[in-house]
Amino acid sequence: MMNKKPTQHPTDVPPRIYLPASLRQPIEEHLGAAYPQEACGLLLTEPNQPLMQPEREIHIAAVWPMANEAPEAERFNRYAIAPAAMHQAQNQASAAGLDIVGVYHSHPDAPAQPSATDLTAAWPVYIYIIVHTGSTGATEWQAWRLSEDGPHRVFVQVALET
Repeated sequence: MMNKKPTQHPTDVPPRIYLPASLRQPIEEHLGAAYPQEACGLLLTEPNQPLMQPEREIHIAAVWPMANEAPEAERFNRYAIAPAAMHQAQNQASAAGLDIVGVYHSHPDAPAQPSATDLTAAWPVYIYIIVHTGSTGATEWQAWRLSEDGPHRVFVQVALET
């Protein structure tokens, strides 16, 4: 009897993210201007690039810097996007024919790996690009997505190409 390979759920196969170099520069400028505080923004695509399709490729078409609305004293290691600002961005994206597929944010003087706070706040429908920033600028870029299995929440690294 042959062993069958278990069927993978579509969300078990991480997407491949393509970030054009032309969009990397505005992200670097935004994150650099905020250093040593965290900065954040949205990642947008053309419609119909859902994260839930197996073996999917996500091509980032636009990035929108957002204000870090975390309390002033926490902005050195936290970011927050105000619900009203997110709602407005969703409306603007829809009007522009774009879909919000994720968030980018910086980790000043810290690795480009999700923190415990990132894990708590993450949504499984989004991708997250985390950028290590320091006094010399952006030095490490990593992409992640949240995987949930009941009460278990973990980040899975995603291939990021620029």
